[in-house]
Amino acid sequence: ENTTDDNGLAEELRITSANLLGELAALHDVKQVLPKLVSKYITPSLLSLCQDPNFRVRRSAVQALPRVLGGSHPQDVEQKLLPAFCQLASDDMYRVRKSV
Repeated sequence: ENTTDDNGLAEELRITSANLLGELAALHDVKQVLPKLVSKYITPSLLSLCQDPNFRVRRSAVQALPRVLGGSHPQDVEQKLLPAFCQLASDDMYRVRKSV
């Protein structure tokens, strides 16, 4: 029973992480987060969450992607973020695809 609770908490933390990463990347609008920081820290973390086995985490990650796009280097958008977006657009889970 405790393992189930731990798994649920870990899942909620990953969902929250995806949302916070999107919010951090969106700070590029006010020049508080530079694209190189988005590229080095936020993009890899969010891409990892896009591959999460839990569909709720993937759904949160895909919802955060548009906020990350604006603060990213064009090369990252083309080579990393758009392919992740396309992959999630054909996810096995309808709720993930619907969030694209």
